[in-house]
Amino acid sequence: MIRALAVFLMLAGQQPARDARPPVASAGGVIAGVVSSDEARPRPLRRVRVTLNGQALDGPRTAITADDGTFVFDRVAAGRYTVFATKEGYVPMAYGATRPGRPGAGIQLADRQRFQLALQLPRGAVITGTVVDIDGQPAQGIPVVVLARRFTGSSPSGDYTFTSAGVQAITTDDRGAYRIYGLPAGDYVVAARPTMGPGGPAGTPGTILRTMTRGVASTRSVLLSQTFHPGTSELGRATRVTVRAGEERTGIDIQLEYVPLATLRGSVTVPAGFSSTRITLARTDETAGPAGGPVATADDMGRFQFPSIAPGLYRLTARAAPGSAPAGGRGAVPGGDAQYAIADVAINGQDVEIALTTQPGVSIAGRLVFESARGATPQLPAQPIRVPVAAAIGAWPLPPLVVDGMRFHVDGIAPGLYRMLSIVQGIRAPIGSWWLTSIAAGGRELLDGPLDIQQSVDDAVATFTDAPSVLTGTVTDRAGAPAPEMYVVAFSVDRRTWFSGSRRVAAVRPTRDGRYTIANLPPGEYRVAAADLDQGEWFDPAVLDRLLPLGAPVTISSSDRKAIDLTVR
Repeated sequence: MIRALAVFLMLAGQQPARDARPPVASAGGVIAGVVSSDEARPRPLRRVRVTLNGQALDGPRTAITADDGTFVFDRVAAGRYTVFATKEGYVPMAYGATRPGRPGAGIQLADRQRFQLALQLPRGAVITGTVVDIDGQPAQGIPVVVLARRFTGSSPSGDYTFTSAGVQAITTDDRGAYRIYGLPAGDYVVAARPTMGPGGPAGTPGTILRTMTRGVASTRSVLLSQTFHPGTSELGRATRVTVRAGEERTGIDIQLEYVPLATLRGSVTVPAGFSSTRITLARTDETAGPAGGPVATADDMGRFQFPSIAPGLYRLTARAAPGSAPAGGRGAVPGGDAQYAIADVAINGQDVEIALTTQPGVSIAGRLVFESARGATPQLPAQPIRVPVAAAIGAWPLPPLVVDGMRFHVDGIAPGLYRMLSIVQGIRAPIGSWWLTSIAAGGRELLDGPLDIQQSVDDAVATFTDAPSVLTGTVTDRAGAPAPEMYVVAFSVDRRTWFSGSRRVAAVRPTRDGRYTIANLPPGEYRVAAADLDQGEWFDPAVLDRLLPLGAPVTISSSDRKAIDLTVR
């Protein structure tokens, strides 16, 4: 009996441990679905290219729908995925997106799960027409683009600019005809853009031509300009074209236009010891985009010029920096701040002469106040702090804020109206352990509106805290799965605070498990909503107006910690 037991134990000891057994390979899950047309009577769409993306994949996987619109991705590892569908003549869409161009909702797939989805593609709209030259003859080889009004926060007005609608430019054929298809429903401006030749005016598409007078080339030039439907070089006078899904708009014709070019000449007077005077020219009318304009440098006599300037409204800004004087010229000014001159000018085809005289920049100075809930030592890290978020049209950005003990100052500011371009440092993320809660001067909060700086201020107060308000929560879809593709937007109910870079409007993407945190919202009444938005679109007043009745109400007080869970509807 004892011997038999010993043999049994010996044999049992030769068996491999349970933990050492090779794991059973996972079969993965399945993502399947059907793609149909988005119309009153949907029909299956065949030959749709469906793309699957996810972190668990080595690269995107692609499937083509069958005649009945179906597709299948099998052996998909557990994880989170997005599905995107495209077909010629239709508007590309992501699964769960509320409109074209949005990332859509993710799919949380478990092992061995089969996820079935339905995706609808709107039929793209079409805009067609002809482009003719100034004599009414077909203009061949002219690129035609459609522009859509988008909220950017970087246009001169700080809100909208016309930008590419996301479809490729089409070149006119030998009849001057063009056809642009696959457009989402919406409002557009159609523009013919003659190819820019060398030496063309900055920011103004077109081809420069010399005029002839009695067989002799003139010194005057004209621009075969970008022309908007029906025939104007001014965006404000262009006719908006509205299309519905699947609609074909014909007869959107354009007659090209020549516009006279002018030279802007000038002189700038600066104090002794200033040199390196740079002059910028920026458009301030609706045609302007976020890009900067041309730059010139004044010569030793202070003279400068901008040739080949198209008609429009412009802002001229000169900046004279202290430094070495020209040879045989005025003495140098060691140190010191830059000086500025700003002038608005209208160009209408006639040469313009202008004289500028620089003036010292203004400054903002004041004291630092630290409000600590933990008795922390009032101190900021030794790093430059930018209130960089503001810039005047065509001018120079604000210099960095300099901290000196318990005081601060910003020197050499060009006088003018400034606006927020992004979030002030210290508001959405701390500076060290401190959060900026206020910059006040003359009884006015400088962070809650455009900044009009016309004279120096020495009584400003910048307040910091180490106990900011905190808003947290989770974002889930209807099935209860995390929805990290959405943005969580928290915004004040006060419409006056709805501007680009407002500290009372915040947006974050949740983490992969659907959690979000927004810190340092000023006290007030807010709404919190999950939305499928483009970058920066949460500053668009129209978007906030749409989210206002949908958002969850919350009241924020100083140092509050509130939790709001959201479900994507």
